[in-house]
Amino acid sequence: QYEKEPDIWDMQGYNTINLAAAAIKKANSTERSKIAKALHEIKYYGLGHEPVSFNENGSLASGFNLYIVRLENNRFVYVKPQ
Repeated sequence: QYEKEPDIWDMQGYNTINLAAAAIKKANSTERSKIAKALHEIKYYGLGHEPVSFNENGSLASGFNLYIVRLENNRFVYVKPQ
């Protein structure tokens, strides 16, 4: 359908969206603090990676690198942790 095989960026996007969805579902909320708390409580098993988990500071304890970006003026802008 897309005339190409998925690459590493496709897999990272898939994992990132599914990790966010799992945290939102566990938090039963879209409130930022509740999602953050849920991220500390889950281990996400994504495609092609070891389980992802976070430490008490919110940094990745294991798994893949995770970058959150937003679209501003037709450009992706990195969202820094708060």
